[in-house]
Amino acid sequence: MAYTQSEICNMALSNLGLANNVTNIDDPESQTEKIFAQYYQLVLNKVLKRERPQFAIYDETVPPIEFADGTFHYMVPSYALEVLRINGQTQGWTVEHGEIIFLDWLPKNDALENIEIKYVRALTDTGLFPEEFVELLSWELAGYCCGRLTQDSSMLQLAATGVQGARLEYQTINLRSAKPRLKTQSKFNKVWRR
Repeated sequence: MAYTQSEICNMALSNLGLANNVTNIDDPESQTEKIFAQYYQLVLNKVLKRERPQFAIYDETVPPIEFADGTFHYMVPSYALEVLRINGQTQGWTVEHGEIIFLDWLPKNDALENIEIKYVRALTDTGLFPEEFVELLSWELAGYCCGRLTQDSSMLQLAATGVQGARLEYQTINLRSAKPRLKTQSKFNKVWRR
């Protein structure tokens, strides 16, 4: 089931036992809507960077850009939250100011034709979110916005406990789905599918 941003915010309110009164965070009217409008994308990006869900991992080919001083660099896509790999490598490159990639193993006045970047992408399409991610995001929003919505210390504790539980459940679901599954098995051989 696809959820809207407003529905996810209302789930966060429900997690805290508060009334569901968010109808639109793109054009907020109430104080609650203004709080969610201010923090929704920030919290979503933090969760995407921390969890690195498969639906937010993208690959892109990037050409070199020659600077006036004769050096070559590569621009990170503006919607990339975090670069994970370049040409399959997790090391040997540097991202400065979130924009320019320096390849440590390549002289700056030399360039590859293109490089392959694997990155976590900022997303706004909630239709891409599986249900377990929506549940995690709703708790993360509840935890982040709770102090701004209410000053009740028991609510803050509830939110903190809920966030911990949601993170653990999400990670457990992801570990379970990432486990190799037994394809065929006999007492003479075992073949594992990855």
